[in-house]
Amino acid sequence: MFRVKHMTKKRAYFIGIKGVGMTALAQLLKANHYEVVGSDVMEKFFTDEVLRKLKIKVFEGFDENNVIKNLASVYIASSAYNEKNNPEIVYLKKNNIQIFSYAEMLGKVFNENHYGIVITGTHGKTTTTALVGSVLREAKLDPTVVVGSRVRAWGTNAISGKSKYWVIEGDEYQNKLSYFNPKIVILTHLEYDHPDFFSDFASYKNTFKEFVKRIPRDGYLIAFGDNKDVRDVAKFARCKKIFYGYGARNDIRLLPSSQDESSQTFQIVLKDKKTVSLTTQLVGDHNALNSVAAYALGKILRVSDVNIKNGISKFEGTSRRFEIIKKKNPIVIDDYAHHPTEVQATLAAARKKFPNKKIIAVFHPHTFSRTEALLDDFAKSFNNADHVIVIEVYGSAREKKGKVGSKDLIKKMKEYSPVPVEYARDLDAAFVCTQKIEKKYSPSDLVIITIGAGDVWKVAKKLAEN
Repeated sequence: MFRVKHMTKKRAYFIGIKGVGMTALAQLLKANHYEVVGSDVMEKFFTDEVLRKLKIKVFEGFDENNVIKNLASVYIASSAYNEKNNPEIVYLKKNNIQIFSYAEMLGKVFNENHYGIVITGTHGKTTTTALVGSVLREAKLDPTVVVGSRVRAWGTNAISGKSKYWVIEGDEYQNKLSYFNPKIVILTHLEYDHPDFFSDFASYKNTFKEFVKRIPRDGYLIAFGDNKDVRDVAKFARCKKIFYGYGARNDIRLLPSSQDESSQTFQIVLKDKKTVSLTTQLVGDHNALNSVAAYALGKILRVSDVNIKNGISKFEGTSRRFEIIKKKNPIVIDDYAHHPTEVQATLAAARKKFPNKKIIAVFHPHTFSRTEALLDDFAKSFNNADHVIVIEVYGSAREKKGKVGSKDLIKKMKEYSPVPVEYARDLDAAFVCTQKIEKKYSPSDLVIITIGAGDVWKVAKKLAEN
């Protein structure tokens, strides 16, 4: 375990401890005999309950006295905070005390004598990471797993196992992948994203090229073979490669699935022509692909087909990934999709699962730079909806304004599609607008999906409670 050598007591202090990743890391350090304390805002999140169960002390509000009174061997700060907005960071910087980012610290722990597995890519990494965790747990391999969202069956987004297997979701943003040295990588997809950090697709793609170069020769790259850019990146890996997808060139080929209201079933064809049938509770072709990636990983680790199938079929999903908030009258679903391809996949899955229902999509664009860079693609993403509400852009902590807004997106949407679309200035307006549209339909015939990486989930929650 990583230690600060001049300290004898292992204590970790987290600034912004309620963040999903930060809470996961706090859990791992506590399991590795660290005393953990931290601070954050007073607002409540699902991580508050996780931290309470772990008996981790959390100071609500930031104050340099929190740091002064809790001398630690290591300090970890959320990327949301800096010297301009956090007095605790001001104090640490003033006293020349090193501060680690979440990714830096997780990388140090991950790289220490573990059999490291990283799931990364533009889309699907959260679900695939959790699926892999489900498979390895079913096989009694006792893995440590870190996921970017709460896994429903676990009630948290991380589990701390005692085996050598460590499975983490790898975030490409700000080149956080550079901190990790894995034995196995799953690369789910590649498309341009995070334009606020990557100037173009070439620089975005290069992050993955540099990452797969670090997989050792005796390691593995499991990659989505139907994506040309994934195959381009895979050329830079020195290890054994396993490609999966629908195309005939893949080592594991997925056949079309059948979907009902409770599950989807599909077959995969292996390189030796063996056929395997898999069933998942998750909807959509994209989740069938995620399941295939988990299957491939399981076979590398010599997990039996029975355990792999059970791990996949029992998996209920993660929060904010096609999460059904209300089951009927109307059905309310919340989804984290924030890229055009993800929006299309979510609505296509909804149309396949509920072919005879009317679908209202409540979309909250995430970041001005992404909305601007992918404006046309977003505008073409809603054909599977019957009505769309677009909320003004969620700027996030990184961006307060931009060159385009949601009204610009709506104008583009009207150029590409006849689907009715309306503007909502904020979450409250979106709720009112949704209620008005609801009245046009029978509740039993309606599906409402809130979509976006910001706080649009609050609309889903309010609709479910109404």
